[in-house]
Amino acid sequence: MAGPLNIIDTVIKRGTFTAFTRLVKGSSLEKTLRSESPFTLFAPADMAFNGLPTDTLKWLLEPQNEHLLTGILWYHVVRGRFDCKQLEQIKTARTEQGQDLKIDLHQNILVDSARIVIKDIDATNGIIHGIDSLLMPSAIAATAI
Repeated sequence: MAGPLNIIDTVIKRGTFTAFTRLVKGSSLEKTLRSESPFTLFAPADMAFNGLPTDTLKWLLEPQNEHLLTGILWYHVVRGRFDCKQLEQIKTARTEQGQDLKIDLHQNILVDSARIVIKDIDATNGIIHGIDSLLMPSAIAATAI
């Protein structure tokens, strides 16, 4: 039986984050999320990509859009380990991209406009929360996506 896995290997093994994994593969985020620091990853589940135009993933993976993809990916990561109980106690969380995510409680925990649909997936170097949409930093949201 295999031991606990880091965030990236946990996301891959889970099988419900294939589109997000495709975006992360080979990026600087992949290397970081294999490191020792504790992180909280808000990983868009595959359902999060259903509402996007068909070619969006392909477009994000094009070399000329690497800076946009990097900003989007880093906006899904917070340094430190925050399970759902801890998220309920805070109003914002600073992303590795540099902007704050708004944490809100309604019927569910909302991270910006994304709803946490899979809670508290443990990894050796942090925790993962599956969300129902792709998070977009404000500077990038204003672009062509």
